[in-house]
Amino acid sequence: MSFMPKGYEMPKSNSHYLKLQDGDNLVRILAKPIMGWLDWSEDGDGKRSPVRTPFTDQKPAPIKADKPVKHFWAFPVWDYKDKAVKIWEITQASIQEVIYNLDSDESWGDPTGYDLKINRTGEKLETKYSVIARPPKPLAKEIIAEFKEVNPDLNELFSNGDPFAKQADQEPQEPGEDEEINVANIPF
Repeated sequence: MSFMPKGYEMPKSNSHYLKLQDGDNLVRILAKPIMGWLDWSEDGDGKRSPVRTPFTDQKPAPIKADKPVKHFWAFPVWDYKDKAVKIWEITQASIQEVIYNLDSDESWGDPTGYDLKINRTGEKLETKYSVIARPPKPLAKEIIAEFKEVNPDLNELFSNGDPFAKQADQEPQEPGEDEEINVANIPF
């Protein structure tokens, strides 16, 4: 006799943000990134908050002189493990460089056309990442439907808003002729 009820499974993470786990992580980038600069502020209670500014060639001065400002990319991804649309914010130059090189390579091109397997090993300053592109394949219809429904607004990151808030606040609407939905970047 088991302590847990029959058929019980631990709940999956309900975070809307991808946190790479030790070992292999499989994702599909769903749309073009936003890019910017990431710093951290602290209030009097020691609580840290991200401070993101849109990318310019001029790197902003850090809030704290001993903590450098980092360049970030953020885009929606499909997390195959949790079967969910999430935001992946990348500050690791090693990951950015691989994705940039894949995008620049005519054999691979736009990374929304194939899955990426990211392997994470180590801890803290000893953390290492490797990125492997999987052969191109069409995106499953279920993933496309989920992304159209969620359609996060990445620009909310610049004001510390919730990119997924509109999902809860309003019914999904079809875009007008002059409006663009992120899913247009996905190859079908």
